[in-house]
Amino acid sequence: MKKTIFVMTAMIAALTSCDLSSTVDGPSQTTTPVATASVPRIFLMGQDFTAKKAVLERVSNDSVLAKDLKDWTASDVILAASGDSLYVLNRKAGTVTGFTHGDPSKVFLDVQMTGPKDATGGANPYAVARIGNRLWVACYASPYLKAVDIPTQKLVDSIDLSSYSFAGASSPNVVDVHAVNGSLVATLGRLDGWNPGDSSLVLVLDPSTKKATKRLALPWTNPYGISWKGDTVFVACVGKWATDDYSDIVKDGGLAMVVLSTGVVKSILSEQTAGANIADVVAVSATKVFVGFGHADFSTTLASVDLATGIVGTTVPGIASVAALAWTGKSLWVAEQNAAKPALYRLDANGTVLGKVVTTLAPGSIAVLP
Repeated sequence: MKKTIFVMTAMIAALTSCDLSSTVDGPSQTTTPVATASVPRIFLMGQDFTAKKAVLERVSNDSVLAKDLKDWTASDVILAASGDSLYVLNRKAGTVTGFTHGDPSKVFLDVQMTGPKDATGGANPYAVARIGNRLWVACYASPYLKAVDIPTQKLVDSIDLSSYSFAGASSPNVVDVHAVNGSLVATLGRLDGWNPGDSSLVLVLDPSTKKATKRLALPWTNPYGISWKGDTVFVACVGKWATDDYSDIVKDGGLAMVVLSTGVVKSILSEQTAGANIADVVAVSATKVFVGFGHADFSTTLASVDLATGIVGTTVPGIASVAALAWTGKSLWVAEQNAAKPALYRLDANGTVLGKVVTTLAPGSIAVLP
């Protein structure tokens, strides 16, 4: 088995509800936004997989401003953000709920994404991207990228991506969707059941024609962590989930960088070179990203990676269960998904820990609103 926290989460639901870092539309993220205001609003979703419960909380600097803003009787619930709105994606139920300014009392959208051609178990929404009054939703278990008309709260359009599925698969496994200059950018895993079946892709789509204007193959398979900076996307690919006997991690993935304007795809760091699984990524500058590295002892540690050389920096001490990453422009927020010691860490761009927030449940996703 990929012996990391992210795989322990993924095992819970496989194709019908895996737990990725959240990915948002806007200046930056995945799971990984860049906020433009001086005091961004940080939200986290705490998860308890045993009790099947999820809790939304808001934090600022080193304290929880609002505990238990809302809870769900499900654990497969994650956050996404687009503009000034917060979205909660319930993967098991297949629903997307939108809150104005991140206020759970101000629901402006609540829609069921499951359709007749989705895989058994529901659509499994993974990410959202807003263009005008349409919210495009990436559904992992669906062959379609789906559009919701926000004023009417109805599914009004879709882009059929079934031709990109691995032969015989019911879905191309869309793990991310992002809006760039009026286009949609979708990242596809293209699995064959549980493990990769073919090369994973980044597609640039014209929502008006529903056609791909660019098809870019990633150097590794099974994209898991995604971070945006401008028109550049950084993709952490985990490759095969497990050895045949589940005895060890498999180092067949890597970190890739895709520049949409030029179509350049660059290999930054392989798992073979890193000696660990590459589980998540967040860009903090034009020259550096931070990566969650998964190890055989089930820990997921954090270290920087130089984009020019691929050199891995010193491991950040005291953090061993990285589940999600977010960069606000000034601070790096790290979700420590440890049920015994749930926390959200605040670091600077050099990886120095500046503060720690003790959370109600182990945080599995982070979203930032300006």
